[in-house]
Amino acid sequence: MRVLSVPESRHIYLVRLTKALRERGHDVREAPYPYLRWPRGVAKFARGMAGGPDIVHMHWSIFDSRVLARIFFRTKVPKVWTVHNIVPHKPLFGDDLAMTHVYLDRVRVAVWHSRRNIEEARRLFASRGLSTEWSAEDRIIPLMNFNGAWPDTVSQAEARSRIGIRTDTRVIGHFAPTLPYKGTRLFLEAFSRLSPDKVHACIFGECHDPALAAEIRNMAKNRGNLRIHLDPIRDEELQYWFKACDVVVQPYSAVTTSGSIYFPIAFKRPVIATPLGNIPDVIEHGVTGWLARDAQEVSECIETALADPQAARAVGERAHTFVDRTANIQLVADAYEQAYESAIAR
Repeated sequence: MRVLSVPESRHIYLVRLTKALRERGHDVREAPYPYLRWPRGVAKFARGMAGGPDIVHMHWSIFDSRVLARIFFRTKVPKVWTVHNIVPHKPLFGDDLAMTHVYLDRVRVAVWHSRRNIEEARRLFASRGLSTEWSAEDRIIPLMNFNGAWPDTVSQAEARSRIGIRTDTRVIGHFAPTLPYKGTRLFLEAFSRLSPDKVHACIFGECHDPALAAEIRNMAKNRGNLRIHLDPIRDEELQYWFKACDVVVQPYSAVTTSGSIYFPIAFKRPVIATPLGNIPDVIEHGVTGWLARDAQEVSECIETALADPQAARAVGERAHTFVDRTANIQLVADAYEQAYESAIAR
């Protein structure tokens, strides 16, 4: 099958999915986002379409131009859209929710990572006076796990020594504070409730919001038990940051699909997160992680995790085993092959 995948494989999710599909004999070509502000990307996308794919598989929202979107959706090639976000993290149109409905009415198959996301989309559409029905066939395919994707060879002591955190303390982590929706401010509020002589924290990964980055840096200046690294982290360096942590906290304020929770799980680190989007499908409270709604609940879950290190490690190991069974590469690739076949048949 000839598949045009948009955008190109840069996220680990797409890298793994593209590799798995190619290993099954599919001819997967890639094109960048056809954003009008990036003319070369539009040209590459147009060449990909001219190559005559059997299916176009879109991830996230791929257009920033209604005209280009309209032209594309009029083509007869079957289309599959993976709805990673009901609306983009950064607005593309004046009404991104209405554009999401356009996508759902113009593609043949819509892939969601949780049935909860479909229900949330319908609630949002209803609140805006939009139809709660659409033309696409809905399919639920879990987000692929990242187990085994990166080097995992160092001990916790080696990891802490590498990033400059004491080995005789308890450490909580927060990963990829890219934009405020990741819940970084909630993490900082919960952290401020904890005794500074009992716990250290680290915030690591890029931050694309200047105001948020400034807040993180200011707190780090005032608290010697907060270690930050707001720069890109190479794949081979991820293990040092995650394995330095006893627990990782991802308290999203809004999310459709969390890929970030799969990063610590890949290193068998337990996760505390808010019960939003696909997260409750992965984290069962007290079993494969902890769910918390506000700063008080987050701090209580942190204290629970740190009070019994052996039990916390068991939670992380159960989460790793759970996603290995329910969201492994082969399962996800099988499901996408079936989605492609259904889109072509429709």
